[in-house]
Amino acid sequence: MTANIERVYLKNIGGSGIWTTVKSVYVGGPMRGFRQFNFPLFNEVSLILGRTKETVFNPAQHDATVYPNMRTWPGFEAGDVDKCPEFDLKTALRWDLARVLESDALVLLPGWEQSVGATLEKQVADAVGLGVWECEIQPKAGYGQ
Repeated sequence: MTANIERVYLKNIGGSGIWTTVKSVYVGGPMRGFRQFNFPLFNEVSLILGRTKETVFNPAQHDATVYPNMRTWPGFEAGDVDKCPEFDLKTALRWDLARVLESDALVLLPGWEQSVGATLEKQVADAVGLGVWECEIQPKAGYGQ
């Protein structure tokens, strides 16, 4: 499937919608405090979802585009936003929430419940009746061991 993921399972946890009718999806999940802000997982899951969806909004890809030198910031590897002074959370959330509202559905990565941003994205999705799916990852054999 991809470099590190064998399979992705989606479980509906709220809202309306049938997965087969969804055309656009926003991927939400934890970033701050995760190695490389969890970009590798966001990118892999987005690639997988992009095989069946017309549009996949990926905040990791967007941040990397807005801040092309982000990978060189002192806090990037550790996911430490305090050591990434160019990053503007307000600007990022403005884009994120607008994309949630543009989407047909929200897919949440593992650990989303501990993420301030992802819980906010879910609240917005719930408020407007979007379908919300929780993503469960089956890593390839030997990955992460």
